[in-house]
Amino acid sequence: KAGDERRHHAPVPEAEGREHRRDKLSHRGEQAVRAVGNDVQPRIVKIGMIRRADVMQAVSSVLERYRPEVVIYDPVAVSSNGDILMSPDLIRVMRRCLLPLVSLLTLKKSDAERILGHRIVGSAGVVEAAGELQQLGCHSVLMHCGNMMAGPNTDVLVVASDSEPS
Repeated sequence: KAGDERRHHAPVPEAEGREHRRDKLSHRGEQAVRAVGNDVQPRIVKIGMIRRADVMQAVSSVLERYRPEVVIYDPVAVSSNGDILMSPDLIRVMRRCLLPLVSLLTLKKSDAERILGHRIVGSAGVVEAAGELQQLGCHSVLMHCGNMMAGPNTDVLVVASDSEPS
């Protein structure tokens, strides 16, 4: 019948639908972060756990654009139960895009081991690992070592030689 026309849409495979939704969410998230940057222009930014590479790239892009004075990043690569929370792809994106923009990287020893891809042994190993993380671009590293070192709940702060901690 002439009045009974219906529009037909080609079915979208489920995986493509998820990718489209993920792209829309990532784009919306980047827009939201840009809006905050435009309105507030924060001098200090703290970033917590990011679980997707596209979100990490969006955050990095916004940080590059607005260049806050201080960027603190607290990645969670390994849960307290030992579950892996960061994929190798996400770690690659973090190393390439986000770490060079970070002023202070604060993380647990287990997270540093996951990010660097090797075990950290002893206090000299902690300082060496912090130096490796600095070579990836971040200025300072605060590593929470728990009770692995001399005293209980020892933390290690390594600051680039061009400045003093404030």
